[in-house]
Amino acid sequence: MRLNSLMVFAALAASLGGCERQPSVDPIAAPSAAPTTQAGAPDRLPFGAIRDAALAAAPGDILEVELDEKDGRQVYEFKILSATGRVLEVEVDAATGAILKLEQD
Repeated sequence: MRLNSLMVFAALAASLGGCERQPSVDPIAAPSAAPTTQAGAPDRLPFGAIRDAALAAAPGDILEVELDEKDGRQVYEFKILSATGRVLEVEVDAATGAILKLEQD
């Protein structure tokens, strides 16, 4: 019985011997290229630039962020708590950083 177990183990090891382990990549730690449009320009600005534009338009603390598609373009929607306690909604075009909407929520 022990000989059969060794033979099965040897056959299994031999069949796996030619396989090489692919290096694993941490998707969070590994930088990735920004998605591009047909013209080769970035599909959207880096999030830091979008965040800065939203906070310049409505200073305060960010409560929530969503990335949506409106009228065929990507739009970030921010909910920001102002220093006066009001919750403001700011929409920023993801490709240009332009403020599309600023209103009290």
